[in-house]
Amino acid sequence: MKKLILLSLALCLMITVSGQTPETGKLIDNYLAQLALEKNFSGGLLIVQDGRKVFSKGYGWADREKKVPFTPGTLASMGSITKAFTAAAIMKLVEQNKITTGDPLKKFFPAVPADKADITLHQLLTHSSGFHEFLNEDGGDYAKIGTEEFLKRAFEEPLAFKPGEKAVYTNVGMSILGIVIEQVSGLDYEKYLKINLFDPIGIKKIGYHYPVLPGDTIAVGYQNGNRWGTLQEHFGQAGGGPYWNLKANGGLEASLDDMFLWINAFTDYTILDQQTIQKMFSPLVQEEGYNGNSWFGYGCNISRSRRNTKMIDNGGSNGIYFARLIRLPQEGVVFYMVTNESSISTNKVLPNVTQLWFTGIISQDALTMQPKFENPLSKRIYDLLEKPSAADLASELAKERITVDDDMVLLEVGQALMQENKPEKALLLYQYYTQSFPNIVVAWNDLGDIYLALNNKDEARRCYQQALKIRPENPRAKESLNRLQNEINIWNEFLDLVKTGRLTKDKVKPLAELGDSFTPILIGFMDSIRSQAAPEDWTTLPEIIKVDNRIQFIVPWSTRYQKVNYCFSFVLENSQWYFQHLEAIFIRLDKLPLLPVSDFPDVSEQQKAWAREETYWSFIVLNMFLPIKEKLGKEYALNLLRDGMGYFVGAKTWVPFVPPHKAFILYLCWEQANLRGNSVTLEILTDTRAVIQLEVQFLYLYFNAGHLKPKISFEDYKQIFETIWQDRAKNAGWDLDINYTSDNKVVFSFNRYSN
Repeated sequence: MKKLILLSLALCLMITVSGQTPETGKLIDNYLAQLALEKNFSGGLLIVQDGRKVFSKGYGWADREKKVPFTPGTLASMGSITKAFTAAAIMKLVEQNKITTGDPLKKFFPAVPADKADITLHQLLTHSSGFHEFLNEDGGDYAKIGTEEFLKRAFEEPLAFKPGEKAVYTNVGMSILGIVIEQVSGLDYEKYLKINLFDPIGIKKIGYHYPVLPGDTIAVGYQNGNRWGTLQEHFGQAGGGPYWNLKANGGLEASLDDMFLWINAFTDYTILDQQTIQKMFSPLVQEEGYNGNSWFGYGCNISRSRRNTKMIDNGGSNGIYFARLIRLPQEGVVFYMVTNESSISTNKVLPNVTQLWFTGIISQDALTMQPKFENPLSKRIYDLLEKPSAADLASELAKERITVDDDMVLLEVGQALMQENKPEKALLLYQYYTQSFPNIVVAWNDLGDIYLALNNKDEARRCYQQALKIRPENPRAKESLNRLQNEINIWNEFLDLVKTGRLTKDKVKPLAELGDSFTPILIGFMDSIRSQAAPEDWTTLPEIIKVDNRIQFIVPWSTRYQKVNYCFSFVLENSQWYFQHLEAIFIRLDKLPLLPVSDFPDVSEQQKAWAREETYWSFIVLNMFLPIKEKLGKEYALNLLRDGMGYFVGAKTWVPFVPPHKAFILYLCWEQANLRGNSVTLEILTDTRAVIQLEVQFLYLYFNAGHLKPKISFEDYKQIFETIWQDRAKNAGWDLDINYTSDNKVVFSFNRYSN
């Protein structure tokens, strides 16, 4: 687990709010609800003021597929906040007079080598032992490494620095403390926590393998919207666990409800004495690289808040789940936030929440402002990369005489650039990162993701393979390689059909000649595929998207007048591929954000959609409808524009939380409003009837663009629009009547028909 903290649908649940004022809680709730709606925020927030639970609420889904909401009772991974529990367990053993923090490792492990024999528990607790962050080539969080093997490898590897010389974050040292807990107590780590720390204060479920009661939920992790799974699933895939790469340093799961009990135990002194807690929360050893602004206590960081008050800080993430626990003793308030979606950074949301709590406004929006780095060196590197002339980070660092010996500095900058969607800058960072620290798995995985974002799949594959070489059981690299291989399999299947002549014009909807303007595009595409399919060492792989039985090939296509990516959509039915639809690609099945549930606001101000609509409708009219109508007749040309089941498949896929026929209506509203820039009002939606009013740019285009009106009659132009939508409605189980108002609005009236 890393110390660095990396940030749909809002489903409002039960909430208790009092805070500094009732309005404060409402401000925070409204803010998080809006984030859930617009940014896919998913997780929970707990605020404790003077021992009282003043805010406790979940947002979004704990499990999207099963439609399980995130609630205050949802269990989610806290990452490296686990270290606070390990530190508390060690201090409990101290209070039980079984150990002291001055005890050296040789007291517990007679075989420890001389260079590590005198490392004390105090040094392990304060990250000043000299152990590296991870074991070299450790195999990842879920690798099957037992106690004996873990200690053997930890003791054999050289230290990063002399014990006590400085303090640099380490997971290895904290796991060794977990082994000490087991050896001294005679209990499993988790069992010791339960008996000595959890049971006395009524905590039932914090742990790795707690007994899950009926109705409990475990938050599923999502990586950029894709299901990653739960820790328990990954334990199972690894053949058990947790093992010592994770155990005692990360991965404990907890709910907001149980974290409330844990937080109050440190102000009520119910599991540890006041003197013990004061020592744990004291700045004991200065953290390297932070100019005296960050100190390690026992299982926590000590720094100053923006109000210059003491802040006791814990954070954790495995790159999927993100959690942060902040105690502000002078203000008497504690914040705990956890999320289960990798694209949502707790570190960016919680600063805004605290601003609302203390001032009622967000004066410095952490979601949009330049990232605030913990380490000053991170800020310097970020600024170097922001220079327009920056082309090689190693050269830029050499000019400034900057030496980087802590990979966490690079990780902090790299992940900030990725969250800001700056892949070119991030590429420079991670190229240097992987050259300077070639054994850091997360760096290779991140670099692979960046190459994917830049559509360089060969380099992405190389990076994931390198990550897997370092950690053979690395799930992130495995999953990424599997996705790439799946694309290759789809592509090879398609190539085989083309190469053997089984995908030809007779397979093309509507099974006849298409017309002079359209045929060269499709057949030319197929011919280019044939040329790629001939040699065994084909190199071109277009972007491939598969949702249900619909497959999109995204390919560049240049003509004399335009350069645009086209989307060739095929439907797979009974092992046969049929061409379904071609359009200039504006909508990708895998890039649609999660949809709102109820409110479809007027978004007609999005005039930037104008250029997109103009290209789309111009292509349909000038390149498809008119040439085909001239050669084969109007009905044939209109038939070509029908989508079949394609649009309905998309609706069912992206709005899975309502019946399919209603999903079609909601998807239509969302897609037209947010992708097409139209104004959409959903007036009625029942099981048998729906009414939508649209102010559509397609009508405005006809009367104002100038180049369409002389080419096509308004009746034909409208009929194109009506044919497309009536066919889509029919496939979704609706009859559709289309009417036009005097002010050029369109009214869709849907009625369910009987089969």
